[in-house]
Amino acid sequence: MSTLQRASLGALRTWCESRGAALGRAVATFSEAEGAGLAAACSLNGGEVALSVPAAAYSPFSAAGARAVLPYTVRDAVGARVAAMGASSHLADSTLLAVVLAMRTRSGSGDEAGYLQCLPQQLDVPALWPAPLRQLLLRGSSCERSCDSQERLSASLHATLEEALREAGAPFHVGLADFKWAQSILLSRAHSGDGNPVALVPFGDLLNHGGRESSAAVRWGEGEGEAGGPGAFEVVATRAMPEGHPLLIDYGTDRSHRLLRLYGFVPSGASCAGDEVHLPLLPTAAEMRDAPPEARAALERHVDALAACGMTGSATTLEVDASGETVLWRGAPLASALAPPAGAPGSEAAAAQGAGHVLRLAISAQLKRQEEGMAGCDAVREAGGDAAGDIAARQRARLAARLHDRERRVLQMAAQALADGDLLRRGS
Repeated sequence: MSTLQRASLGALRTWCESRGAALGRAVATFSEAEGAGLAAACSLNGGEVALSVPAAAYSPFSAAGARAVLPYTVRDAVGARVAAMGASSHLADSTLLAVVLAMRTRSGSGDEAGYLQCLPQQLDVPALWPAPLRQLLLRGSSCERSCDSQERLSASLHATLEEALREAGAPFHVGLADFKWAQSILLSRAHSGDGNPVALVPFGDLLNHGGRESSAAVRWGEGEGEAGGPGAFEVVATRAMPEGHPLLIDYGTDRSHRLLRLYGFVPSGASCAGDEVHLPLLPTAAEMRDAPPEARAALERHVDALAACGMTGSATTLEVDASGETVLWRGAPLASALAPPAGAPGSEAAAAQGAGHVLRLAISAQLKRQEEGMAGCDAVREAGGDAAGDIAARQRARLAARLHDRERRVLQMAAQALADGDLLRRGS
């Protein structure tokens, strides 16, 4: 969902067309409920190109463009830090692009300013929420730990960048808040993947999520860009549609917690099909620090039971299948472990019973944590105040409560499946 405001849409179109973008078959739309988006400006057939943005228009906002303007020492420092973390080059690309994006946006000058000034300055994703509010609202959700990890990652990469920029004698400084804003812009609006560049594509970044109802797809031309790199970025209709029909793409996930963390929205439908919940199976080291001996002994038994079923991690994932009815198990062979065949050795049956016991405890504990998060959401929503910060906090609480509601249903389905003795089938 794009948070670009209505007043910016005309200026954005003018800027794009002045740089060779062909936008005649697409029109920008705006609604208070969904924000900005794209729609067909005329009837389209499947396979027709709705809009085309040349490489010259998006290359200044690509990782390749960022590498071209940053000192080689900065590029090397970020590459080394990312490699030491065991992450892919995609993280290095997005980090370098984020620092250039933040620098250029805050300077407000240059040929790129016409586009950069159209980017939303108040992006509402959990990474940019005040930390105490985020921790209160997301308690017990699948967003909780991923947002904490993202916070630590941002701080670590920013420290590496600042040191490298200082040593290179760069004439600019990028604060942590600006860096996190730029990271969030890229996470929510950039296009990449399958060997394509990491890039913000003007006008192409207005595309909203359609999931299974998508009506368009994106592709990159070949051989038209600089040095034989990717050419024009195109949006192609995947089916026939009338004039005014929304152009929607698939963001690649239906997971509510990912849609909130990356894009700032949560699906509102009643179905949980395609959703998932991250489920901690074992207490953390911090939680066990002052635990009595009997609790430590119980933990060891739980670890052994999980290991006997092929589960060696401290957390797993519960998933709902496309029908919205069956809870799936991902990443562990529980199809056999929780229901050993007739005549199986007693050790297998005991392992299955132990694993089931751990699952029930884990689901119960997660539901309790989630109740705390829901209580935080309720407290914020019921609080008064007409200041902008109060209004924003209530909106964030509504989003978090919607996430809690969806994840609670998944947990309850899993608990019921265990109580009924149904299999938690292994997911793909």
